[in-house]
Amino acid sequence: MLMYYRGFVSDGAFLPRLIRPRKNQPEAPMESERTLQMPFAGAVTFLGAPLMESPEELDGVDVAVLGVPFDMATTARAGARYGPRAVREASLLYTYHEAGVTATTHNREPFAGLYDIEERKMILQGCRILDCGDVPVVPADPERSFRRMTEAARLLFANARLPLFLGGDHAVTYPLLRGYSGAEPLHIVHFDTHLDVLDELDGARFTHGSPLRHVLNLPFVNGLTQLGIRGVLNDEVYHREIEALGHKVVTAYQIKFGSEREIEAMLPRDRNLYLTVDIDVFDPALAPGTGTPEPGGLDYWEFRRLLRALLQHNRLAGMDVVEVSPPYDSHGRTAHLAARICLDALGYALSTNDASKPHDRRLPRKSLLPKR
Repeated sequence: MLMYYRGFVSDGAFLPRLIRPRKNQPEAPMESERTLQMPFAGAVTFLGAPLMESPEELDGVDVAVLGVPFDMATTARAGARYGPRAVREASLLYTYHEAGVTATTHNREPFAGLYDIEERKMILQGCRILDCGDVPVVPADPERSFRRMTEAARLLFANARLPLFLGGDHAVTYPLLRGYSGAEPLHIVHFDTHLDVLDELDGARFTHGSPLRHVLNLPFVNGLTQLGIRGVLNDEVYHREIEALGHKVVTAYQIKFGSEREIEAMLPRDRNLYLTVDIDVFDPALAPGTGTPEPGGLDYWEFRRLLRALLQHNRLAGMDVVEVSPPYDSHGRTAHLAARICLDALGYALSTNDASKPHDRRLPRKSLLPKR
């Protein structure tokens, strides 16, 4: 049995109890060697970050991650309750080498950073990331579960620099946003296939098709931009009313075939943003594991161009990624995509490194350049 601690492997703690040396035979000296944090080993937390043991640990945290394993408001294919765990597991792909996290539950070191070759800079270097576990949802009691979501979100909004929520179905966005306690109003940026402003569905008012209707009634919300809307499951009257209220609806067709300048002109600027990303905004070829897929969705680079434009000109106050449903996710593609867009958003929102300056990650290197 081996004990892993702070990136080292030690056989000195438990070995004497398991393998007793012969009499008068000296014990071998304890060996210690550097080991990597592999994605298939150890505890499953977002980016391998430490797991919160008490609320006091939120002090000074840059990113606080909270799972919301709730899918009691879905109208078709359930399974999003398994989304938070799947996205966490997929995120570990970005920690298997020393450029990633060097943290365990006993080690509160900051994120070592990753090199984004497209941006030519390090991202998340020095950021402190804490996984706060999951909201304890109550099966068959949505109202009580919503209260718990709001209480947990209030704690994160009040103490962490940037809360990241992993759903769960899209109904969770409203109770999470109820916990917002910032002084500055929020502009909501909503990536989705659907408008999500239904009043009720057969008498049910809090489904995954209604969160934006409730969010717009929150007193601190001062605007809405909806991106990637498409398909034939949207209501004509609601579409016209959203635009009549001064909000923006940008369809997937516009994003794919309109000019980049026209699209960027429709995005908010100099606002305090909350991003809510329904994974079904992506084409089901990329994200099959979701409850209500629709052909013609965004690809990764279309999404990332929008994300970059949004976070270059605005401040990010919080984010959720919802509707990842592992039972329909062949080969984990959807969870991996969700983990990657979280990483991209955090990288744009929190990284301020000058792309022209090299950064020492303290990795063992052998130069490619010839010796002089």
